[in-house]
Amino acid sequence: MLRLMLRRLAAAAVGSVILFAVTFELSVLPSFSTGDVASQPLKDIISKWSTFDKELDIFLRDVSGFETLREAYDDATARGDITFEPVDGEKLVQDIARSLGNLFSKRVEALQVAVKHAEKIAADYKWDDTLKKVNCLFAKTLNDTVEPFAYDELYDQIVSLENSSIHIPVDIFNGTVDVLNSIAWTSGLDEVWKKNKEEDPSLVWQYFGSRTGVLRSFPATSWKNKTPTDLYDVRRSKWYTQGVSSPKDMLILIERSGSSHGQALQLMKHSVKSLIDTLSENDFVTVAHFSDKPHFSSCFHTFVQANEANKRVLKYFVDRILAQHVANYTGGFEFAFQKIENFTRRAYEDQGASCNPVIMLFTDGTSDVPRDVFRTYNPDKKIRIFSYAVGPMAGNRSTHTREIGCSNKGFYYPIPGMGAIRAQVQGYLTVLASPLSLASGADKISWTSLHQDETNMGLVLAVTMPVFQKANSSNNFSQTLLGMMGVDVTLEELKDKIPSEKLAPNGYAFGLNSNGILLFHPVLDNDDIESPVIDFAEIEDTPKKEKIRREMIDQVTSSSEIMEFVTTPDGKHDMRVTQTYHYTAIPGTQFSVAVVIPDYVRNYISEKRDVSLEDGIELLLTNESQILFDTTNICKLDTNETFASSESILTLEELVDLLSLNTSDCDGEAAQKLLFDVWITSCLEDKWTGKERRKEEKRDSFDLPTHELNHDQKRDIDGLVTNEPTGTHDQMQDSPDNSVTTYPTHDQMQDSPDDSLTTYHAHDQ
Repeated sequence: MLRLMLRRLAAAAVGSVILFAVTFELSVLPSFSTGDVASQPLKDIISKWSTFDKELDIFLRDVSGFETLREAYDDATARGDITFEPVDGEKLVQDIARSLGNLFSKRVEALQVAVKHAEKIAADYKWDDTLKKVNCLFAKTLNDTVEPFAYDELYDQIVSLENSSIHIPVDIFNGTVDVLNSIAWTSGLDEVWKKNKEEDPSLVWQYFGSRTGVLRSFPATSWKNKTPTDLYDVRRSKWYTQGVSSPKDMLILIERSGSSHGQALQLMKHSVKSLIDTLSENDFVTVAHFSDKPHFSSCFHTFVQANEANKRVLKYFVDRILAQHVANYTGGFEFAFQKIENFTRRAYEDQGASCNPVIMLFTDGTSDVPRDVFRTYNPDKKIRIFSYAVGPMAGNRSTHTREIGCSNKGFYYPIPGMGAIRAQVQGYLTVLASPLSLASGADKISWTSLHQDETNMGLVLAVTMPVFQKANSSNNFSQTLLGMMGVDVTLEELKDKIPSEKLAPNGYAFGLNSNGILLFHPVLDNDDIESPVIDFAEIEDTPKKEKIRREMIDQVTSSSEIMEFVTTPDGKHDMRVTQTYHYTAIPGTQFSVAVVIPDYVRNYISEKRDVSLEDGIELLLTNESQILFDTTNICKLDTNETFASSESILTLEELVDLLSLNTSDCDGEAAQKLLFDVWITSCLEDKWTGKERRKEEKRDSFDLPTHELNHDQKRDIDGLVTNEPTGTHDQMQDSPDNSVTTYPTHDQMQDSPDDSLTTYHAHDQ
């Protein structure tokens, strides 16, 4: 790779120097007529140019230290200090999959322990209708300047590992009986969360969101958005909505008759857009409206995956619905049932969610119930209908609207004004969560796609499970959803499992979930991305890569070669290379992982020599050149330590201090790699500072014979230049004559009163 970089540098330099040479040489040439024989000087100049690139290549190799470094690696290889191990893509991707599988299984295990404990303490809790006050730490008002609050490197913020903290949405009064009892019974979660943390110190956030809107998270920390406009509601967060219900095929049906003109229609539009926000990429959705005739509301004339792009399109068209004519409920519901039936047939062709078909009706009130349509299309009530009466006058005509929902295994929700939209729209999630109580433990586990963490820890995945209130009597067994439990996995944790040193600069790894959405990928390192929810097809869209995407969704283990143009890490050059994609399933999950290896990557360096801590520190402290290094994965910082900078970035002196302490704050393997690199590249300092040249000049100053030296003679001279004797220690002690040469040290040469120490005795010379 270094040779490739130097060749590119040489090529760039050649272009610049040749341009200068052409300009200069032509400017000093005399003018010649077309037929003048004296054009020979121009031919001579052109002849010189033909060798200029080779001369420049030799020059750059010399002054840059390219050959010096290559010789250092050749010597290290010969000594066995390093070896070049072959890159085995199949083995590499299997190793990464196992490593990620272990990480995910640990998080799932912690989650299951927490859910089991939560359901136990909820069952034992005695509901108190007279509760007026509970003790807790409110995240928006807590004082994090006192003990036990302290900065924690893992969270990169001040936290308390002894407590959890509470967040309540601004539109919920924290003094209601429901909220107070939720805070009271969930206080018992601190015990299991602390135990989980002790067993797995790498565990980050653990949290529980109740159906009443209470968020309890561990460890305790202050809420980052403390403005009065903080609209965060845990029940609308991605991890809550995605985990609280099974995947669904949703048709949103909007009644837009003339009577809805004005405030009612505007409330419907806001309500529908709020409903769309509760959907995830596991769901499929479409929007239709009707008055005298039904129509699709958008350019999507079928159900589409509820990803971020499709949801934006649907919202755009919802805003353009106009009120007119008289409502025909029979025609509207026939249209809805037929479209769901058609799409359900396609579900067997790998289309749709194949689960929970629902119709969401938004109306300003109706005097008609199309019972014949329900008997024809929905006799067994397999399609749930949720009805929303929207507008200040809708409550006066709610009887028939209520019947539409309640007679089809759904629910009825009134929305009289803007303030009721968020709470009422998400009510359907509790109803759809009921079947989850009958699922097995594994089926209750849900993984979200990447999303931004509310506590400023960057992008995270969340694994969630519902928590139920179990009531058992002699006649029945019922379960009520209490909320969702969650545990985070950060993007950085996923990236740490990738051995980047084996992939080369243009090699990389990525992961996909069961929808083809990225779990991790180099593109996610870009701070300018609009949303972290990115489909693999959006960034690597070719027919061959669509095959890779499909097989990774199906968790197939395979590989594929693709010829493509790739951009160098500096973003300035493109190269045409053959990339090999190796991919496999991550055990115990619905995820898959892939590694992409360029065709020029055949081996990676494996360091076999251990540089001692003392030697490494001496090299770091005595170097005369500038050393740049990434310390983020070498030593962990505690900003309370005196040597730590405010930005948690180590200086060279701070790194040396930490390495000298030899504490658990440093990763021994990563530190050893750094010391090895400093050791093997120290030869460049001799080259750049002129030490190597002075050694050469010293060698040239000796009065050597002019004939060719044999191998032993060369070895003796090399030993003199480096102040290293060529004989063994025993030979030097036992030799009775000068057949084994001894050489003075540097100090001896300085202190000698005569020139006797500057001579040497080579064999037979």
